[in-house]
Amino acid sequence: MVGLIPNEGVSLLVAEKARREFRVRTAYVAFRPGRAAVPRERLKARGARILFGTETDIAHWSRELEAGRTVLRSYRYTGDEEVSATELHGTDRQALPLLIKRRGLVLLVDDQLRVREGDVVTFLQAAEASVPRPAEMEPLSGDASLAREGSSS
Repeated sequence: MVGLIPNEGVSLLVAEKARREFRVRTAYVAFRPGRAAVPRERLKARGARILFGTETDIAHWSRELEAGRTVLRSYRYTGDEEVSATELHGTDRQALPLLIKRRGLVLLVDDQLRVREGDVVTFLQAAEASVPRPAEMEPLSGDASLAREGSSS
């Protein structure tokens, strides 16, 4: 269950209801930068996870998608040490980690997920962005442009 409602408190209530009534195993809630209305401890106590691993400006990424200024890029993590998903964002916020493919499983990126050697991480990136942090990411071929028909980029 993914909660993208602009109010984290409401998203958490919906996630709790989905877990309780529909036996949803994992609930993901998106947090806005600097405006999270729900303490992380409460989220964790309710069994929910932070979507994308950290606070994310969903409105920004929605605008970028709408304008056709994004691409999907996949990278294989080649580092020896596991890293948290929050480390994948880098400092410039030009890449949003979406998914991790591990041994045939596809996992949503959240605040509890650790990236391991061999994992393939798919990012939503600004079209002009370079390889995301950490540096131990090997680009895979075949970027997928997300430009909409009729949009100018």
